[in-house]
Amino acid sequence: MGWWRTLNDDLIDGTTFDSLAEFRDELKLDLLYHNEVYPHQALRGKRPNP
Repeated sequence: MGWWRTLNDDLIDGTTFDSLAEFRDELKLDLLYHNEVYPHQALRGKRPNP
């Protein structure tokens, strides 16, 4: 699946943001989750930044 598709599916698609700042804050949270919590298939279920 690729990160852009995951980002679209998890954060962007169907979501309305009240401001660019709100989107930026949500994007930061999503990046933290994706890089520190989410297990990646390409890494055999490991996190990229444990």
